[in-house]
Amino acid sequence: MSFVQLFDGGIVDCTGDRPKVVKITVHAIARQLSRIPRWCAATDEIFTVAQHSVMVCCVAQRLGLGAAACRYALLHDAVEIITSDMPGPIKRYGRIDKEVEESILVQIIRAVDGRCAISAYLLQYIDYIDKYVAMIEARLLFDRPDKRWDDVTARVARRTPREIITACLLYSDMVRYQDPSEIEQLYLNTWVKHGGAI
Repeated sequence: MSFVQLFDGGIVDCTGDRPKVVKITVHAIARQLSRIPRWCAATDEIFTVAQHSVMVCCVAQRLGLGAAACRYALLHDAVEIITSDMPGPIKRYGRIDKEVEESILVQIIRAVDGRCAISAYLLQYIDYIDKYVAMIEARLLFDRPDKRWDDVTARVARRTPREIITACLLYSDMVRYQDPSEIEQLYLNTWVKHGGAI
């Protein structure tokens, strides 16, 4: 098979050197991300990629990063509708080429939000927020977080501006959403709130 089929009939063509996103909608992204668990589904409660993306977006909004940056924050893990959520330590083994992943993400962003042009600084800032949100998730979602998270928390807290910490904690109630349809709608509502077209 040389293609990946998405929820609403979208296609990712895999016949060339690089995957080519032929058709994709924000509905497909919301639907699929709301059903893909983070953390290898090893947490007490299932927490999805969509919930994580909304949380990153809410923190970006709280920090005043602007509508385009908030839409990017919602889309930053959209590639995972194709690859699923592979844990960071496993990704480092190179099963998915970073350039290929970035190429797919750029295609997705162009397809659903051609206006989403943000600076390299904001991209880096959202990446930073993403990592800190992940640390908060681990603390909230694992009944007994591994002691190594204490080291991560200490390292990140020393470098993280207080406003990021505060914003992350404000949106930590994102864990209460459990119904995939509710999570999908939350994602779509957040998208529209920040100027995204449906």
